[in-house]
Amino acid sequence: MKTLMLAALTLFPVSGETRAIDDSQEVASVVRTAVEKVITVLRDDTLTRVAKRESSMEIVEPLIDFRLLGMLSLGKTHWSRASESQRDTFTDLFAETLKLSYFEKLELFTDEDVEFEAPVLQSSKSSPKYFVMSYIVSKGDRIKVGYHMTRRGEEWKVYDFEIEGVSIRKSYGSQYNDYLKENAFDDLLKTMREKVEETKKRDSDAKN
Repeated sequence: MKTLMLAALTLFPVSGETRAIDDSQEVASVVRTAVEKVITVLRDDTLTRVAKRESSMEIVEPLIDFRLLGMLSLGKTHWSRASESQRDTFTDLFAETLKLSYFEKLELFTDEDVEFEAPVLQSSKSSPKYFVMSYIVSKGDRIKVGYHMTRRGEEWKVYDFEIEGVSIRKSYGSQYNDYLKENAFDDLLKTMREKVEETKKRDSDAKN
């Protein structure tokens, strides 16, 4: 009996460790595959800038939990005060804002190499969270782009980015918080919509 109990106690830690290894490998694969696909699109000289952006976002969009990232960026207080309709509109506009911003940053590095570190487990409570650091190697410099990942259902999703150590969630969150100190939530939505439309118009007017 003692032998069986010892065997059982030994089995469970190994099982948990195996799951963690599997999760780590899956997270690494998800991030690497998406980034490499986007880089391939951005290096395609047969595509216009708008086509590159649209194709890139088709790859990136399923990887990001925009509602979670938007909620975290907006903050608990502002999110709880918004109506469900306002939250939905904010999430849609935030997603468009983030996709445009992410594309503009990535397209600067289409001729560079990308390196990845192994995912680091940051938390295992409720849903495991990992951080994946990548480096864009450019003329001797190593530009850091990090991805915070969490499991949402059966999939791994990005809930924050870091570029050179600056969190997208915190950066946008600070801007939104400052704006909402002096303005109404609907004013924020209007400003976000105008900026998205302005960026898209600029891209559509560009030759490449």
